[in-house]
Amino acid sequence: LDRYAAPLHRRSDDLLRSAAAVSFALLWADGGLIVTPELKASSIWLSAIQLLIPMYMFGRATLPAAGAGIIVLYGYGVATYGLFHMLDYPVFVGLGVFFALSVSQNTKLLAFRFDFLRWTVACTLLWPSMEKFLYPGWVAPIAIAHPELTLGFDVTTVVTAAGVVEFGLSFALFWTPLVRRLAALALMALLTAATFDFGKVDGIGHLMIITILMVVFAHPGGTRDR
Repeated sequence: LDRYAAPLHRRSDDLLRSAAAVSFALLWADGGLIVTPELKASSIWLSAIQLLIPMYMFGRATLPAAGAGIIVLYGYGVATYGLFHMLDYPVFVGLGVFFALSVSQNTKLLAFRFDFLRWTVACTLLWPSMEKFLYPGWVAPIAIAHPELTLGFDVTTVVTAAGVVEFGLSFALFWTPLVRRLAALALMALLTAATFDFGKVDGIGHLMIITILMVVFAHPGGTRDR
């Protein structure tokens, strides 16, 4: 796995920068979204930040500015929607920190960026899995509207099973290299499959998470992990 994933691992930085540029450019093009399609905002300065973020991705020296812009947008989301709602999106804090540390000359900090990004994407995916137990009424309408997702089982069983599977795979992202890489592969498959059923907007929302999971899958882990 290390051997076949090595080319992807070597390009992890470029992959994350490219995906972030595309993702924020798409959000800016809509004009009324911040960070993810679910969060609405109409402000000239917010649009300016979302336009600058893709532009800052082209040069390594400007990556900290892009990271700061992402964290500012997340902070605006917390101020507007509340911290509870934004617990769905800590991955953007991880992304902002990742880019902010990208110009560091410290090898430990450069390695820490990947760990921190992995932890935040794990938290981002853990929270919706817990919501399936705490607020099943939020998820049940989706299962009813898309009956093909239930595979013939009753909605209650499907919501509970989905919560168990998502929690297990998300928690595995905190684990040892092989376990987290296989979990990332499974989560990539789930999120990609969901895009076919829920459409392009869902794909825009999941683009950054799928890319980060791809980076987690490609990361071999160090001697410290082993």
